[in-house]
Amino acid sequence: MKARKGFTLPRRGFTLIEVMFALALMGLGLVVLIKSAAGSIFNAEQAHMLGVATARSSNRSQIILRRARSRRRSATR
Repeated sequence: MKARKGFTLPRRGFTLIEVMFALALMGLGLVVLIKSAAGSIFNAEQAHMLGVATARSSNRSQIILRRARSRRRSATR
């Protein structure tokens, strides 16, 4: 269909540069999202390990204190 002078045809679709720009923006967003998720997983693992270490050291200190008390009791008898 020919366009008359001063009359423009309705635009359909997107230009190649618009599609490329949208894909680049989506790619950048996905990279940021994946990096954020990886950081969250790393921080969760660190927090878990810190909790395990704290619990183990607490249990170990309780064992040491019990042994010291029992030795003190047996020495006074």
